[in-house]
Amino acid sequence: MKYLQLLVASLFVLSLYSCDNASKPTSNTESNNSYQPINRSYTKTDTVRFKQDSTRMAVIGVMKRILQADSSNKVPVDVLYYVKGQQVSVFTDTFSTFEGEEELSHYFEAMDTLGNSCEQFFTVNYGYSACGYTQHKLTFSADQNNCYFVAHHESSADGAYGYGIEFYNMCKETSLMQVASVVVNNAPVETNENEIVIEYSDSTVYSFDGKKWTSKLVTPKEKVFRTKKDTY
Repeated sequence: MKYLQLLVASLFVLSLYSCDNASKPTSNTESNNSYQPINRSYTKTDTVRFKQDSTRMAVIGVMKRILQADSSNKVPVDVLYYVKGQQVSVFTDTFSTFEGEEELSHYFEAMDTLGNSCEQFFTVNYGYSACGYTQHKLTFSADQNNCYFVAHHESSADGAYGYGIEFYNMCKETSLMQVASVVVNNAPVETNENEIVIEYSDSTVYSFDGKKWTSKLVTPKEKVFRTKKDTY
């Protein structure tokens, strides 16, 4: 009888450990469940569709603007990324605009040598598309698994004059790991109304470690390192 009691107790202890091990998720399960999809209401949306891979898309959602004391608006924006119909990530940022300056669009960063759209990067554009207005931009890279934030930047133009970031090497194979940008400013030439001076500054290199992009300024901040003139 004593041996039977010991046997039953041993089996009970083993069953506890067995149930505990069976209930623990694998590392893959934990990873898949680490992201919780969000579902919010938006006043405007835009959809980024990847023609070269229809299993992926990004949805840009603009939330209700928040009025500030200076009559500007804080506008929260979500960029939701989907793979095979499942939301796998979200990036949220806030733009500062005035009422009436709230157009939303997107574009792919570059084209390859054959003139095809390069879908490795895309940019969210928010702002009134007219002379003198600021365009707020978010640039991302995207692959079959996730969407990765690269940079928040702005641009503005008034005819031939204006400023903004230009990215380089966006369609090369190496661009999945590293790209570069420079700030370009087009200014008038006082002695010739048909000529502009183009100033280059803030050369930046962006590197991807497999999880996130980091940026490194390689020229002195806001210091022009190259100029050239052009006509229009």
